[in-house]
Amino acid sequence: MIKYFKRSNNSMFVISRHHMVNRVPRYFRTGTDKSYLLNIGSFSIKSTSKPKQSENEDSYSTSKCHICVADGVGGWNVHGINPAKYSRVLTKSITRNIKELDSNNKGDSKNFLSSVLHNAYKEAEESNIIGSSTVCLVYFNGINKLYTANLGDSGCLVYRRRDNSIIYETPFQQHSFNTPFQLGTGSRDSPNDAIYDTIEGIQEGDVILIATDGLWDNLSKKEIIDILSRLDKRNPQAIAEKLGKEACQISLDPHHLSPYAINLAKYLNQRNIDCQNFEKPIYYTGGKPDDITILIGIVEHK
Repeated sequence: MIKYFKRSNNSMFVISRHHMVNRVPRYFRTGTDKSYLLNIGSFSIKSTSKPKQSENEDSYSTSKCHICVADGVGGWNVHGINPAKYSRVLTKSITRNIKELDSNNKGDSKNFLSSVLHNAYKEAEESNIIGSSTVCLVYFNGINKLYTANLGDSGCLVYRRRDNSIIYETPFQQHSFNTPFQLGTGSRDSPNDAIYDTIEGIQEGDVILIATDGLWDNLSKKEIIDILSRLDKRNPQAIAEKLGKEACQISLDPHHLSPYAINLAKYLNQRNIDCQNFEKPIYYTGGKPDDITILIGIVEHK
């Protein structure tokens, strides 16, 4: 049976597309005998609106060459299933597969992340753990290329401080409002449905931001750029924490016009139009309480 679970309601660069509060150590080298490394900071917190005994359903992993987040789909809670288990299995398997393939010098290729995601998905299926998850994964070759894979509504962006602009961002994928593409039990989505990109021309000082939808639903791109432009570019931990705390605060603000509020109003208005039940526009304000996980990788010279 196919079933997609909804969310819980609690300057030079080339892109080629192949469509088919915890902390981590701050420095990871991106490979041997290469020019750059990623200086990494992280922020991950459970939604404050959740019961005390509940868990953070987000999971993340990092290594010398990759950053990954997975967001366990909260709709499984109503069936007594812990959504965190599937996302953790997925990120653990992704880490292992990246390590194995990268050690065989297969990392710097356009098909690398597709192989990683297919292998990890297969291993997650074989674990027999029930659940589903979105996933966003990036791999940096240590020179000037960034490979990305995204399925669902987690996402990645690359910010170039020199231009004060976002030079790349992953598109979100949803079947319908608040129902993201997801890997796992009962879902027809597969790694073939992920969007794979290669971004060339990555430069020293570029900021790579990966996050679950707890960030994107609460902070607009303009608000994110404002924070990225103001904070010390040499301190990714401070950036991750600032973004996370701002998103947490907005998620509990009933009056803030968040991206989630804007999208919800659009959805409700369109639904009324489709049902020929449209009387007057619906307006909605407020953030969206959710688990929030943010990873920042700053490209630095060795």
